[in-house]
Amino acid sequence: MEANILVVDDEEVLGSTCRQVLANAGYRTTLSRTPAEALREAARTPFDVVCIDVEALPALREIRDKQPWLEVIAVTRHPSIDEVKIAVRLGASELLAKPVSPAALLRLVAQAIERKAWSMRPCALEEPPAGRTPEPDDCRLTYEGAGLVTIGLNPRFADSSYVELPLEGALIARGEPLVRVLFADGSIRAVASPVSGRVARAHDAVMRDSRALRRSDTWALQLELDKE
Repeated sequence: MEANILVVDDEEVLGSTCRQVLANAGYRTTLSRTPAEALREAARTPFDVVCIDVEALPALREIRDKQPWLEVIAVTRHPSIDEVKIAVRLGASELLAKPVSPAALLRLVAQAIERKAWSMRPCALEEPPAGRTPEPDDCRLTYEGAGLVTIGLNPRFADSSYVELPLEGALIARGEPLVRVLFADGSIRAVASPVSGRVARAHDAVMRDSRALRRSDTWALQLELDKE
């Protein structure tokens, strides 16, 4: 499979095992033992996915500065809510627990590659009439007119531990993770954006307490549509 994977882990056996599992599946895989080594690799090689130990997460921001379309899988032995929140804020779409299951690793990597392929697809958006509201599984859209769309989230996310929304002014591409939802079991659900645009407003109440989503009139984001 034509995909480049970067594995960042200082545990020699685990890192080597992950590299071997991915290589056997046909992925081009690079193993870095330290954050500094990972930064050097990211400066010279374009990657599709990085599987990174949470202890190396401080380097992730710099890696994503070099490769903003990189899909991120955070790997941890003892996941905590605070640790997962940091991973989510730094762009992780998935969390993988140690000891790593080869089947889980391959599944998450395949899903990450699929997400990236979708986000890179060229697409032209024609704005529907104001008030039309498609109903995807994870979010609902209401076109307000004048290039503005309001996005609400599925009420089931009200039972999550934390909802991470993008910052106002952030540019979001269609298919790119728009919202990341953290659940009590440490799992993360990335909600892909159905449209491209700039974040005009983010609802602070949703980030403070996900239970706000139980109200039917609660919206999460407003985006100014990208018509190009």
